[in-house]
Amino acid sequence: MDTFEQPEILKKRLGVSLLCTVPLAVLAWLLPVNRILGASAPLSLVYAVVQGALTVPVCVVSRPVFRRSLDALRSEHPGAAAQDALAALATVVCLIYSVYRFGQVAGCFLMGFDEELLMQARASLFFAPAACILTCNSAASLAGALLWQRAAAPAAALQAALPNSACVLRDRNPCTVSADAVREGDIVLLRPGDVLPADGVVLEGQSSVEESLLTGDPAPVDKHKGCTVFAGTRNGDSALICRATHTGSDTALAHICAAARGTAGTPVPLARQAERLFSLCVPALAGLAVVVLVVWLLLGLPFDAALGRAVAVLAAGCPLAALTAGPAALLACSMAGLKQGILFRSGGGVEAAANAKTVLLQKSGTITTDRPEVVELVGTRNVPARFLLGMAAGLESQSDDPMAQAVMRRALADKIKLSAVQNVTAVPGQGLCGKFAGKTIAGGSEAFIAAHCELTPDLKEAGDRLAAEGITPLYFSLDGHAAGLIGISEMVKKSSREAVQAMQALGLEVVLLTADPAATACRTGSLVGLDEAHVVSGLTPQTFADEVRSRRAALVAGPADAGALADAVPGIAIGTHGRPVDCAPVQLVHGDLACVPGAVKLARRTTARLRRALTGVTVYHIAALLLAVGVLAPFGVVLPPAAAALASALAAVVTLAALLRPEPDVPAPVPAPEESAPQTEASA
Repeated sequence: MDTFEQPEILKKRLGVSLLCTVPLAVLAWLLPVNRILGASAPLSLVYAVVQGALTVPVCVVSRPVFRRSLDALRSEHPGAAAQDALAALATVVCLIYSVYRFGQVAGCFLMGFDEELLMQARASLFFAPAACILTCNSAASLAGALLWQRAAAPAAALQAALPNSACVLRDRNPCTVSADAVREGDIVLLRPGDVLPADGVVLEGQSSVEESLLTGDPAPVDKHKGCTVFAGTRNGDSALICRATHTGSDTALAHICAAARGTAGTPVPLARQAERLFSLCVPALAGLAVVVLVVWLLLGLPFDAALGRAVAVLAAGCPLAALTAGPAALLACSMAGLKQGILFRSGGGVEAAANAKTVLLQKSGTITTDRPEVVELVGTRNVPARFLLGMAAGLESQSDDPMAQAVMRRALADKIKLSAVQNVTAVPGQGLCGKFAGKTIAGGSEAFIAAHCELTPDLKEAGDRLAAEGITPLYFSLDGHAAGLIGISEMVKKSSREAVQAMQALGLEVVLLTADPAATACRTGSLVGLDEAHVVSGLTPQTFADEVRSRRAALVAGPADAGALADAVPGIAIGTHGRPVDCAPVQLVHGDLACVPGAVKLARRTTARLRRALTGVTVYHIAALLLAVGVLAPFGVVLPPAAAALASALAAVVTLAALLRPEPDVPAPVPAPEESAPQTEASA
């Protein structure tokens, strides 16, 4: 959001304005003009010419203010340009009246008007208030621009973290190119300590990569063949060879920066009414100024004094603080979230997160890993557990089912050689069978294995126990005899229990939604501290969507659940890796549920800060307008135009400084030990 001009431009404008306004203020208000000049018409004309000459440069360098004010006056909702419109309107009124009085001084010099008119015209020049109003407007804009620039520094730091060059493979030869020249599909060679220039996939090598720049988590992440790496992250102590998949503005880092900056340009429901009200302030304050002028003239006040109070109304009502409060609060919120891997994509998302009372958790990918793992091995007297795993992995290597992949990962982790299984055939939804050393091997559900062998009582008892705990048992047979079983289940993430407790400590009701049977769902819920009343099981895709829609609560789910996230209030997409999820106004870059309570606390602090700021701004405007109108004039308290402009500028700067001050980092809960069923080996 381009709320302010570039600081460099504003610095030049303010420098010229101050250079002219300071001596102008000295001439107009600090020197005893009547005693020095007396009734001399020539000296009075010189005095008026000097004031006009000092005012002209201020008006010339403030041309953008007048240009934006014209656009604001033609618009029904001038928005932030209302500040410039009121400043320009007050300045024009002052200049017109000053030119009129300047003509009277010139007339006294040329035609010899009376002494009283000369002194009155000389004292009624409004050049100084006009210059002060424009100077205060420039000062407020510069302070706001500098505060805005400082608040947006985290996003700039992310962009600056990208390397200037990269080593890529071109025509089978390594060469160094500019980071901007890396193209999709290029082979990138990463030495230890190198920063990645693009998103990509690891082709060769194994290393640890520091991703704290994106996720806020300082712990290095192990990367090996097939893993995804991201631009701006730093390679560890081993070399990697990667293929670039996303470059330039399509990287996760670029999407994160764009989302964080774009948040400030979205409306905040809390501030929308105030913004609409202050967007109408130009005609309202112009009308009020006319009324003030007429009323004080009817009360017998001299025209100069009445006009001064009317101009003070315009200067005091400049609504820069009110119109930038919402964007400023959102910018501070998005930059604070950026450091923790939390992306707020809209002001509505911030307010919805702050007002959330219930958080719905889709099980897979939130409190559990998004892939199943082997949690228990049960062998037999003739088939030890390790032999069972190698045999099962050889069979399951022919399948791309998630459970088959879990068996493969466990075998690779335990460094077990896969058995050579041939002639594998699959029965969809049931299992696999094949030939191993001339013998028939089969694996799958209990009903499928029953056709190949008779399960021993011990294996059946073990399978029933695992099923009761919510773990899926895969049975295996070899040459018509029971060979054992492998228990597979999704693993509860280390930080899930503490994250749920942190959400409950914030007064949030946490509910688990899953398609799993009741026994599996309740077991998972108990591992993270949720009782049966807060677990909803057996949901189909349709009933899951209906449940989310009916509860009108926050939903934490993966990016694939776009429909459900769109119906949630708000949708919180987890594990996005910076990729845009349009239906989710809140995104968690990595898949750690511990970021959810941090996002809620940050949103609550932001809305509370914004509410206080809007209340303070409203009180200021009411008080300033009452003083400008002259309510306390009978007691000798009058707010002149220059003082009103200065007060308005100070109010804007103070409000922006309060809203844009850096948010303290939200500490994430300390990860707890893994609470899933332990990975064990047993022999039946």
